[in-house]
Amino acid sequence: MKRNYPIDIWDGILFIAPLILFSPVLMGEKALFWGTTILQFIPWRHLAVQIIRQGQLPLWNPYSGMGAPLLANYQSALLYPLNWIMMLLDYLGGVEWSAIGQGYFIAAHLILAGWGMRRFLRLMGLQPLGQTIGGLGYALGGYLVSRSSFQSILICASWIPWILYFATLVMDGSSNRKNFLYLTLSLMMLLLAGHAQTSWYALWMGTFWCVYLIWKRFQREKVFDIKSWIKALLPWVTAVMVAVLLSSGQLLPTLEYMHYSQRASGVASEIGLIYSFWPWRILTFFMPNLFGNPSSENYWGYGNYWEDAVYSGAMALPLAIYAIFSLRGKRRQKIDHPNHHFPKGIIFWWVLMLISIFLAFGKNLPFYSSIYDHFFLFNLFQAPTRITIITQFGLAYLAGVGIDSWKKPMGKRLYWLRLAIAGGFAILITAGLFHYFNREFYPTIVLSVILLGLQAIIFGCILLYTPDNDEMGIKKLHKYTLWSILVIAYFMFDLIGFQWGLNPAINADVYEPLGADQIPQQIIQGRGILLPEDEYLLKFNDYFRFDTFEPKSGWESVRFTWLPNINLFDRVSLLNNFDPLVPQSFSHWMKSIDDAQKSSNEVRLARLLKLSSVQWIVERESEGRVKITPFAGLERARIVNCAVVLDNQEAILGQLFSPEANIDKVVYLYSKELSEQNDCERLDDNPKGSLQWIENSPNRIKFLVTSQKNGWLVIHDINYPGWIAKVNGNPTKIYSANYLFRAIPLQASNNEVVLIYQPWSFFIGLAVSLITSIGLICFSIYKNNAHS
Repeated sequence: MKRNYPIDIWDGILFIAPLILFSPVLMGEKALFWGTTILQFIPWRHLAVQIIRQGQLPLWNPYSGMGAPLLANYQSALLYPLNWIMMLLDYLGGVEWSAIGQGYFIAAHLILAGWGMRRFLRLMGLQPLGQTIGGLGYALGGYLVSRSSFQSILICASWIPWILYFATLVMDGSSNRKNFLYLTLSLMMLLLAGHAQTSWYALWMGTFWCVYLIWKRFQREKVFDIKSWIKALLPWVTAVMVAVLLSSGQLLPTLEYMHYSQRASGVASEIGLIYSFWPWRILTFFMPNLFGNPSSENYWGYGNYWEDAVYSGAMALPLAIYAIFSLRGKRRQKIDHPNHHFPKGIIFWWVLMLISIFLAFGKNLPFYSSIYDHFFLFNLFQAPTRITIITQFGLAYLAGVGIDSWKKPMGKRLYWLRLAIAGGFAILITAGLFHYFNREFYPTIVLSVILLGLQAIIFGCILLYTPDNDEMGIKKLHKYTLWSILVIAYFMFDLIGFQWGLNPAINADVYEPLGADQIPQQIIQGRGILLPEDEYLLKFNDYFRFDTFEPKSGWESVRFTWLPNINLFDRVSLLNNFDPLVPQSFSHWMKSIDDAQKSSNEVRLARLLKLSSVQWIVERESEGRVKITPFAGLERARIVNCAVVLDNQEAILGQLFSPEANIDKVVYLYSKELSEQNDCERLDDNPKGSLQWIENSPNRIKFLVTSQKNGWLVIHDINYPGWIAKVNGNPTKIYSANYLFRAIPLQASNNEVVLIYQPWSFFIGLAVSLITSIGLICFSIYKNNAHS
């Protein structure tokens, strides 16, 4: 039977609700900016567009750290198809257009999430009211809305209901291949959206749900053999594998980057478990602002607001609890799908929801470190609280099921409903009187309790007047329509009201490119650094605070702090890097700089900065204000005649930190191909030669080097796989120099040196993606021809 799900009034509600919530952002030339929006996602995208304008692929970022992969940085999501729209806006109208479009981009994904949840609930047999409440509870839930500035998490989350929807159809034996294609494409979008942790949780959700569907079907059909289980699960596994192949152009470079990154051996538990769910925040399932809200400038809870945010409406959890009781004595409802029954999965989602919130406690559980260290891939991710995406989904789903199962209150149901309304009155009056006489006692707690009592009264009264199922005709239709409007209005007012202001906007001119007269000349010419302690204070004390969205000194000067990755807007080279992945050697190097600053070891700090080719230092002068101090670091590229080869990297670090080391004239090399040697003759001799930059683009740099004796061209950029060198057209090996830089051997002559970034992981991955795409198109065409 053909299923046709046109957009209707219920979809219209799920369309308009996110637009209302984001209306402060969408009206006028406003733009999202807070947190990772201005520090990561828009800068990455803007840099990619600027590189494309130069006729190159956006593979390398030369301005962050000492250079870093750009496309391989998974969260940049440059291959996510819907991101291309934002990049096109940037290409046509500059970064301001892209920044303004960011609000529409986020709202569109919230709409996508709501529509997907509604269709999934419809497949489960729910009526339009239950579908809409579930869609609102998920799309406007605390998890998605509060994390909207963290674009990659939101995008991944928006595809989860679609994946479960198409997976359910694929698990049904009578479904056609079109659903398999849609499932594969939804999985591909998830994998390209740019957040590995959310994708990982989504894949587990899909796997558990498919296993549950198979179990329910086989239980009904009395099938128990392993072969049937494997055959039934094969479509899901195949769809995941094909989606991985389709995403190979992104995944292979990212896997390579992961291998060489600071997370190659996992995230240390003391860092990875920082954002563990604070148990008291369970109360915010009813009262989201119990501990304040940064939009109200009064958040005082543990950590930050958004990491623990899970909210689908104050009455979502009571409805989810009611969904369990609705199972008793109630037959499974049929849906418009011949010969099959899809289970509502009430117990399944309750169990999965409880497991996810349990795991989210992280370091608050005494034994969680064992799970973190030994369970597959858990130690690659930070913030256990992010697994509450499963909690958020389950809560919204069960709220939809609960309202769908609700009937006109009679008997015990009427008794308990009246008791709940009376309890709401008692809470309201008691909390109100308490606040009147104790105004200084945690006002956010008391106000939240008052609002909870009021909400219980309002929603209880709405449920009290549920239409009678025995009524017939137009009269019943009008009553049910009016009642449905009241329920939806309640949830919309609740969700929009409590989520209002969680995504602040600012005039888009904060993204405008700075003029040449606004950027000091020394900043343009060389690499700078914002020392770690100053970076931390500027970021979390002065601007992007957890208790409020307002900075201490206004937003007008944030562009001049050079916080990473704001520097990308003006293509200013900064040693700092705010990417989630950085090369492991770079991470170690920056930790050495941090340690030297904290221990006030000025000699070591100066040596590290000199080797890093730092030419200027950003120093925090006051709250939100900085000053630029010149620094005489080594040139980014230089000729060195004296090379010392050592057998391990730690020995090189020891030499670099030694007071006797002459870092101006000696380069320390590490290579398994070179035997330990010392090519130095007279250290007091200056290198005889000249160096001229011919080309300096992201993926390609070129020099003309004249040397009167054999030596080395040392480039103070990160030595990362994928870079190849040619000297006078001949391929030449790039050696690791001074722990993490590049060195190229030179003969005594005129040398043309070219370095090109050609990561084979990307080109092989792209080829796999293209071949898989062609195969999938042929698969689709073959099916269509077979039908015709």
